[in-house]
Amino acid sequence: MRLTDDEVRRFYRIWQPLLMFVNQERRLLPDVDVWDDAHPLTPERAKVLRDALWADDGLRNAFVERNPAGSIEAT
Repeated sequence: MRLTDDEVRRFYRIWQPLLMFVNQERRLLPDVDVWDDAHPLTPERAKVLRDALWADDGLRNAFVERNPAGSIEAT
């Protein structure tokens, strides 16, 4: 499957806040409070959060329900 440019932008607009939400909920990287261009997250550290997300669907469901970053548009 190949995503369109718009779909790729939407994915990353949601992905970053989703991983930060996982970190806030699980405190897996307690030294990370901000993740942006000025404070990049290494792929290895992002993997820690991604693995926790894949291991617990409740995290994804809570993010969708709470929509803390206003990242999910109603369709």
